[in-house]
Amino acid sequence: MHQNLRRVRVIRNRRIGEEARGVYKYRVRLEAIAESYIHVGSGLIQPLFDLDEIKRTPVDKLEEMIDKLKFLDKIPPFRDSTYYIPGSSIKGAIRTRAELMFRSYNGETPTCFIVYDQRSLPSRNHQRVWGDVIYEARFRCDATRQNYVCEVCDIFGAPGLLAKIAFSDFTPVNNESIDVLEIYREPIIVFKKGTHFVGEMLLGDLEDYQFGLLLHAMRIPENKPILIGRYKYKKVRVRGKDEYFGRLRFRISSIEPDEIDMNQALDAFKDRLGVYFRDDLDETAW
Repeated sequence: MHQNLRRVRVIRNRRIGEEARGVYKYRVRLEAIAESYIHVGSGLIQPLFDLDEIKRTPVDKLEEMIDKLKFLDKIPPFRDSTYYIPGSSIKGAIRTRAELMFRSYNGETPTCFIVYDQRSLPSRNHQRVWGDVIYEARFRCDATRQNYVCEVCDIFGAPGLLAKIAFSDFTPVNNESIDVLEIYREPIIVFKKGTHFVGEMLLGDLEDYQFGLLLHAMRIPENKPILIGRYKYKKVRVRGKDEYFGRLRFRISSIEPDEIDMNQALDAFKDRLGVYFRDDLDETAW
């Protein structure tokens, strides 16, 4: 935790244990469009070589093996020869915005910081994108020690608390979505601008205002992209041009059962949490 933080009180008024979790009531089919290059690494070093093979390899050949392992983290995860964006990455990106789209009011805020990491000084680009809220000391919820959590943890989960939502992996609809770029003298595999993905979001029994919170976190009312993946906070030189990375825009294809009124949900969100909501936030306008 760095020293330039100002203390605010996180409002924790969502009592845990009062409803079923891990049981989903709604299925929301989603489309997502890449408005820039997107690079989501696999996050895993898969076992290309077993231990015996490494032991048998001459020292002068180990560097080649290491280079292959390093490159593996520069590709998106894939299944059946198809690259995809993991549902966990989608959820994490949406949650990040959910945490940062609120400001404190009268020294209070409705959400802690779990995804956003305050253990180190934020970069200049991070400050430019998200503003002064990154200096609010919002200590994280922990349902293993507390009976109440904040608004975002109630939806997205916390230590000891299952989420009320889940996301599938998002897969591209065609096979022409992948490009190989050289970034900082290293090859990486990216999704091209214009790639069209499909996926699903499962919802538990959310209150109207909670669905409104989720819509704003996904920027669906604005029809604008969220930030996701690597290189999202700076322009990157690609083939002689400065390019944005990590811009993904969502839209809803269908909701089953069709019982959710989105306008009613947005009105309920405004009534309950509007005083904290940063309606002027546009993290992609730089």
